[in-house]
Formats: sequence, structure tokens, C-alpha cells
Amino acid sequence: MTACKKKSTFEYYLEKAEAGDPVAQDSISMFYYLGEHGVKKDYEKAFEWASKSAEHDDVYGQLRLGVAYNWGDGVERDFAEAVYWYQKAAEQGCAPGQYMIGQCYEKGIGVPVNIQEAKKWYQKAADQKFEDAMAALLRLEESEESEPDKQAQ
Repeated sequence: MTACKKKSTFEYYLEKAEAGDPVAQDSISMFYYLGEHGVKKDYEKAFEWASKSAEHDDVYGQLRLGVAYNWGDGVERDFAEAVYWYQKAAEQGCAPGQYMIGQCYEKGIGVPVNIQEAKKWYQKAADQKFEDAMAALLRLEESEESEPDKQAQ
């Protein structure tokens, strides 16, 4: 009688990821990004798996590509690409993606500063109870009240 070897979490997700499951691909990306489940931190491999996930329209894969391009994790830093991937996730209703595209518009990361556009995206994320977006909206409103000439931006 042979013993059945239990798969590790990584092996379980890797098998699914290699079969084309975008959620598993995103999970493998995170394992490499964080260095979890028996794998060493490897931003390039994390980027590769996030790319596969994003190609299948997985919002979290798209969000991770945005982060990777924004910070240069496993890929050359490219703010325009970060905006592209944040936007794709945001348009699918991903609250963190909506918050991040709001950040880009507020701070001029890969796009011109546009406070009204930032507020639009923050509001979409805030409507989903995304706390960082709610705080960003409050901060912008307080800023506008204290400096009325900023409203023209």
C-alpha cells in the first residue's frame, strides 16, 4: 500500500495555474511577490503570473500589474502602463483599482492631475466601502473648503 502524498498549497495552485485558471495564476503571483508557501520572493515570476492572470481579465491580476509597473517590481517602472492596468481593473468594478486610478489622477501619476476625475474614481470605490477611498474623498473635500481656488483644477 502506498501513501498518498498531500500537495502543498503552492503545488495545488500551481497545477491549477498551469491549466489556465486565472485566480490560481493570481495566487501564484502573490506567493512569489510575498515569498510565501515555500517559494522565495521573486518579483519577476510574480509579474509573469500576474500577466497571465490579467490576460484572462482577472481584476486582481490587472491590479497587480498596475502595482508592478507603478513600483518597478519585476518589470521596468512605467507609470502609463500602471494607469492602463489600474483602469482595466477599475472599469470592472474593482474597488482597489478604482482607488488606485483615483490616486493617479490626484497625484499626476502617468496622467495629468485631474481632481474631479480622482474624486469620481474615489467615489466609486467609496460606494463599495473601500476605506482608503472614503478617507481620500474626505481629505479632498476638506482641502477644497480650505483652498477654494484648488476647485478649478
